[in-house]
Amino acid sequence: MAGTSQVEIYAAEVNRRFEEWVRWSIEHWPRPDQPLTESDFEAARRELSEILGPRLGEEEQSGRPVDLVPDPPGLAPDEDRQFRDMNPMPWP
Repeated sequence: MAGTSQVEIYAAEVNRRFEEWVRWSIEHWPRPDQPLTESDFEAARRELSEILGPRLGEEEQSGRPVDLVPDPPGLAPDEDRQFRDMNPMPWP
C-alpha cells in the first residue's frame, strides 16, 4: 500500500480538483432560471469522503474500523458498544 503521506497528498489533490469542478459547474451552469448551489453537491461530497476514507486505508491507519453509520443523538461518540441496532422500530 502507498505510504501515509502519499495517501494524504492524493486525497488532498482529489478534494482540490473536486472543489474546483464544483466552482466551475456553478459558474458555467446554463440554466440561470434554476441555478446550482453548493448544496446540490452534498451527495457527491459524501460519496467522495467514502472513497477517500475507508477505501484508502483509513481503517488500517487508525487501527479501528471506520463506522459509516452515525451514532444516534445523545450518545457519546467514543462509546464502544458491543452491538449496534440496525433494525428500524416496528409500527405501533
